[in-house]
Amino acid sequence: MSYSNNYSPLKLGLLLNKTGFFEYAEPRYIGRLAFAPNDTRYTQQSYLQAIGAEQAWDSTKGSSSIIIGLLDGGVDTNHEDFQGKFYLNSSDSINGLDDDSDGYTDNFKGWNFDTKTDNIQYSSTSHGVQMAGAMAPVTNNTKGIAGVGYNSMILPIVVTNSLNEVVYGYEAIKYAADMGCKVINCSWNIKAYSNFGFDMVKYATLNKGSLVVAAMGNEGDDDNNYPAMFPYVLGVSAVDNNGFKVGTSNYGFKANISAPGLQIETTNNNNGYIKNTGTSLSSAIVSGAAALLMDKFPNLNPQELSAVLKSTSKNIYGNGQNGQYLGRIGAGMLHIGNAVAYTGSAYPELVKTKINEPVNGVVESGDTIEVIIDVANYLATSSNVTAILNSENLYSTVLIGTQNLGIINKNDTVSNSANPFKVRIKS
Repeated sequence: MSYSNNYSPLKLGLLLNKTGFFEYAEPRYIGRLAFAPNDTRYTQQSYLQAIGAEQAWDSTKGSSSIIIGLLDGGVDTNHEDFQGKFYLNSSDSINGLDDDSDGYTDNFKGWNFDTKTDNIQYSSTSHGVQMAGAMAPVTNNTKGIAGVGYNSMILPIVVTNSLNEVVYGYEAIKYAADMGCKVINCSWNIKAYSNFGFDMVKYATLNKGSLVVAAMGNEGDDDNNYPAMFPYVLGVSAVDNNGFKVGTSNYGFKANISAPGLQIETTNNNNGYIKNTGTSLSSAIVSGAAALLMDKFPNLNPQELSAVLKSTSKNIYGNGQNGQYLGRIGAGMLHIGNAVAYTGSAYPELVKTKINEPVNGVVESGDTIEVIIDVANYLATSSNVTAILNSENLYSTVLIGTQNLGIINKNDTVSNSANPFKVRIKS
C-alpha cells in the first residue's frame, strides 16, 4: 500500500493493526547483504567469517581515531597493505627537537626503544609485520588481505634488541598508553612475574583507559606467561576456526579468551603474504576486534570492553569439546559479530581465589581448607549470583560447595570470605 501523511511506517502499522481489519500490518523491512571486502586474498581468510567479522562490519568499520599500539619487532612501512595505516605523531616532526616535550625526540612515526629513534622498520624478523596484518591492514583496497580492525590505526613500537629479544616491552606499554593507544597488543611472553610490568599494566588500564591484550605463548603448556597472566590483561589462547585448541597453544585458568590462530593468512615483508600459526596472531586478531568494539561503544572502560568480548564469545566447551582444557583456554572463542550487538547484560566473573588452612596455615592430607573467591561484575547490575565449587580429582571432597553471592551491582566485587567454601583433603 502507499500513503501520504506524516506517520512513520512503524506507527502506521500499529494504527492499522488496531482496526481489526488486518491479520497484521507492518513495514517492509529492507535487509542488506553482509559486507565482504574486495581484498584479493580475502577468500583465504576464513577465520574472519569464524569470528563474525562481516556481521560486525555491517554495524561498524571502526575509526582512524582508535589507535592500536603494536609492541613488537618493527613493521614494513613500504608494504602495499599498510599505506596510510601507521599513526603519525604530528606534534613532533623530525627536526632534532622534542617538540611535544614527551621525552622522545622526533617520535614522529613511532618509537624504537633499542635505537632511541623513530625507526620502526623491521630488521631481521617479520613478526611485527605479520601481527600488523592480523589486526588492521588497509581493508577493501582491491589488494592483499582484510583485517578485523578495518579503519583502526596502528602505532608501531619496537621493543626488541638486535637479537630479537623483548627487552623493552613494559616501558613500551606506558609509552603506548601515553600516546593515546586505546588497545595495546603484546604478542610476546616473559616467563617471570614482574612488579614493574604489572605497574605498567595498571597505569595503562586504570590511568589511561587502555586495554592490554597479550598472547599466552606457544609451548603447548600450562606455564607462566606475562603480561598475559597479569590482572587487567586480556590473555589470548589459540584455537582453530571451529574452536578446538591449537596443539602448540599455551593454556591455563588465567587465559581469558581464545581466537583463531591456525594457518592465519597475513602480511609478510617485501609486499609478501604468509600463513602462520600461533597465539601471537590470535592476540593481534583480538586487538583488532577490540579496537572495532571500542569505536562501537566508546564509553566502555578497559574492563568492560574485555567483559563484552568474553561474554559474547562462542562456546568452545560444549559436548566434550576441549574437555581436558575446560576453562583453561578462556571464556570462549572471539566473536566480534556478537560483541558489537551487545545489549547490556551483566557479566559476573571470578577474579581472585585464595586458599586458607585455618589451623596452622599449611595444607596437609586430612586437612579441611577454606576456599575464598572474589567475583567482579561488569556491564550491568546482575540478578542473583550463585557460586558453585566442584572437585575434579580423587584427592579432595567438597564439604560446602554452593554459596549465594546475591545481587552484584555494576562494577562491584563481592567475596564469600564470611562463608567460604570448605574442602577436605583426603588422607
